[in-house]
Amino acid sequence: APAPTEPETTAVATTATETSAAPSTPAPDSEAGLAASALLTLDDMPSGWLSSSNTDDDEADEDMVQQIADCGGLDPTLIGDAVLGNTEAESDEFEDPEGAAAVSQSIGFTSDEATAIAAITEIRKPALAGCYEEAIRSSFAEMASGSDPSNTLPSGMTLTAITMEPVDLTGVAEPDEAMWYRATAEFDFNGQPLPLYIELLFLREGRVLSQLELQGNGEPFPEDLIDPIVTRAQEKMAEIATA
Repeated sequence: APAPTEPETTAVATTATETSAAPSTPAPDSEAGLAASALLTLDDMPSGWLSSSNTDDDEADEDMVQQIADCGGLDPTLIGDAVLGNTEAESDEFEDPEGAAAVSQSIGFTSDEATAIAAITEIRKPALAGCYEEAIRSSFAEMASGSDPSNTLPSGMTLTAITMEPVDLTGVAEPDEAMWYRATAEFDFNGQPLPLYIELLFLREGRVLSQLELQGNGEPFPEDLIDPIVTRAQEKMAEIATA
């Protein structure tokens, strides 16, 4: 469960440009290749949306997973990307033209279906939500302190509240097939409130696991877009689950 993306502000920051070798493309018939083929694409988004390269910080995500696991007595190998091994694939980041809504996805194969079910079961445990909140508070406290120059908040920005709650999927999905959390982070930027809304959905199809992050900047992610995006992701998962 990664940290919510820092909300957009009027502050301008510059960073050094880093160059690195382009990642190799997995073979289409490998599990990594199959996972990549099932990712959501710009064609699956509403007309007019834009895409950009994924900027997810894998190291920061690993640190947060470990912190959540330590807090709640959870298994970090089940609630994080480690459960997917080297099969994990990540989508581009998709955003509406106004920057008010964004979507990203990760997907991959577990070693067997029992492990996939165990992962969903672990993610469902009641301790996760409160520990997620605590991990977010710690992350932003560290950024506010400026102890890491490469990971700081804009001057004048503070995190004022964070909540995370499960969404009831009774009658919609079986407990070992899906888990949905709704998180809200409230920021203050020089007296201006900046709410951030995140829908975190964990989906399972056979031994395929996927995480969807639907983000609303300033207002909740459009409710009428959730079902078609989730349905399309499930359709693509089903296509590779029996491969």
